[in-house]
Amino acid sequence: MAEQYPSDSELLALTQDGETGCEYIATGQAPYYLEFRQLVSRLLLAAKRANDLRAYDAGGLNIGVRAGAFLDGSTLRSTGGVDPQGLTDDTTNTVYLTADGTLTISTSGYPAQTATPHLRLATVVCASGDITSITDDRGGHLWCLPSLPLSGGSLTGGLTLDGATDELGSATVADAAALTSTEVTTADADATYGTEERDLINEIKADYNLLRADVSALRTTVNTLLTELRKTAGCGVLSG
Repeated sequence: MAEQYPSDSELLALTQDGETGCEYIATGQAPYYLEFRQLVSRLLLAAKRANDLRAYDAGGLNIGVRAGAFLDGSTLRSTGGVDPQGLTDDTTNTVYLTADGTLTISTSGYPAQTATPHLRLATVVCASGDITSITDDRGGHLWCLPSLPLSGGSLTGGLTLDGATDELGSATVADAAALTSTEVTTADADATYGTEERDLINEIKADYNLLRADVSALRTTVNTLLTELRKTAGCGVLSG
């Protein structure tokens, strides 16, 4: 079933929209040029943010992008608009901004956010030297599940924090294996080592394995913290 309008009587009784402040032109108003311009002016004010970073047909195989801004984690990025850029004919083009605000056009679809953090703008179909359709993809960034910021990272099983460049800092910590190298584990039986050397090697081995246990505990703690961050962090507009 098609979406329904309010009844005729309800529509005719309206005088002003409470949220936007737009005023309805009164029935029988003549002339209504001024009232119509007032209505359009108020509608444009209400819709102006919807124009941010909007991709538009610039003629032929060219597309432009309106000015706008977006949040990359806690960093505000902005662009003053992008001059018309050429598209590839007879195929589908995806148009997006990378985290530094660079406009990118691809014929291979959108990249993975984990590999190339980006803001999706539009999917554009071209044929016979012209743009045949523009699908606005910005809506995919309006609502999303809680996640880490765009430039944040995720912790994998090897205790490697990939790509964390925001408040979390940057780190790579390997999950250390137990110290069981042949040179050390056979030291006790090796006649070339004296008693003091063997004792020292065993002390080093014990200290190392204690450190390894501490690192393992740290991994568990950081994983827990990241889980909580994912539950509580906002979308940050680029977590598409």
